[in-house]
Amino acid sequence: MNFEDSRLYRAIVDEGVSTVAAKVRELTESGRDVTIRDAHARTFLHVMVIEHADKFNDPHAVAAVYQVCLAGIDVNARDDAGDTALHHLVRQPGNWRILVALLR
Repeated sequence: MNFEDSRLYRAIVDEGVSTVAAKVRELTESGRDVTIRDAHARTFLHVMVIEHADKFNDPHAVAAVYQVCLAGIDVNARDDAGDTALHHLVRQPGNWRILVALLR
């Protein structure tokens, strides 16, 4: 499956947080692989914190970050540059809610 064509990626990029949470549940319940990566070795978690941190830093949205982590994504996965999602996150100001979610 192509990373950018996956339902979860489309939900992260185009939909609201409740849709992301529903897609995570749907994929994990169906046994689909949520650990796929894009061409730069980024995970869904990387996309959430690099490109859409403003959406997922909301108090109600942090639950979706937890769900992604609990779905089996390696929170320590490194992209092509050697950075984890946490590395990217600490370089951006104001994302403390997501930061706490990743550290738990």
